[in-house]
Amino acid sequence: MPHHGRIIHFRNAAGSAYASCLLNSSLFYWFYSGFSDCEHINDSLVRALPVNGNLGDKPWRQLNDELLSALLATVVPKKIETRQGHVIEYDEMNAAEAKWAIDKVDQALAKHFGLTDAEVDLLINYDIKYRMGQGAAEEE
Repeated sequence: MPHHGRIIHFRNAAGSAYASCLLNSSLFYWFYSGFSDCEHINDSLVRALPVNGNLGDKPWRQLNDELLSALLATVVPKKIETRQGHVIEYDEMNAAEAKWAIDKVDQALAKHFGLTDAEVDLLINYDIKYRMGQGAAEEE
């Protein structure tokens, strides 16, 4: 495994689905934008996210399955070659095309964390013109 790869173990599938939803949410994107170098997601950043450990009664597995299906539908295989001649292959996802699924996750997380309607609106629309790929064209 590459040095930047990470493995997280969970007690059950619901906990894993909850973490997946959280790490793919606009809430995490907001946290990442404010508390990281905006280039790397590292262990300390993920551990610093204040989380409600009680999973509550939300259908995290269903939401996560829907989110992952939406994201996987956008996959485009990519291959790059480094200056050193190494070939790196990866799947690039376009989260903008899966925004509807991310919004569903954000709504569930908002209720789970007790956010107000104004806070939910801020999260869902936070940095939207750049996240949805519209910022560069508008600035030209």
